[in-house]
Amino acid sequence: MPLQVNDAVKTYGSEKVLDGFNMNFPEKGTVCLFGPSGCGKTTLLNCIAGLEKLDSGMVSGRRGHKFSCVFQEDRLLPWLSARENIAAVFHNRKTGLCHADEWLEKVGLGGKEAKRPCELSGGMCRRVAIARALAFGGDVFLLDEPFQRLDSKTRSKMIGLVREKASESLCILVTHDETERREMADITYILEGPPLKTIDIV
Repeated sequence: MPLQVNDAVKTYGSEKVLDGFNMNFPEKGTVCLFGPSGCGKTTLLNCIAGLEKLDSGMVSGRRGHKFSCVFQEDRLLPWLSARENIAAVFHNRKTGLCHADEWLEKVGLGGKEAKRPCELSGGMCRRVAIARALAFGGDVFLLDEPFQRLDSKTRSKMIGLVREKASESLCILVTHDETERREMADITYILEGPPLKTIDIV
């Protein structure tokens, strides 16, 4: 069953971020949620992931799907190495470590496996976060400003890796970057808010 957001309402204090919001997603392909910072895109993504609870309404179609996320923050555990941060999302540590080495090599961090986040640059930490999501895999990839802090060459390489890995999955990309939208999106919802609303679909 495809993901659907139905009559979603979410309020923080006196600010209503989602107010009867609706959106239907395809079973696969890249959907871009494109709009300015602060309009409610991240809130919507977190509600889709089940990380935040709606005040009312529902997200249907989550059951049976494996979700993989890249958050706005890297969310790396500071006491673990790069490879251990990736392995931590796997039930089987040995399997996780094997996938970690493979994906760190793919994102250009071969030889940095034992480095902790404090020993890596911001862009390197971003690549570890991307490698973790791609190594874990899934039916649905939720990507919230995933390529921030990356130079243009590295960003293009990461976009290519994401497109390859997620080619048979649903990928929901949150961005306000036109280049990322153009290079990745099969369909784009132009959004504004709060409260979040769709003003165009391209």
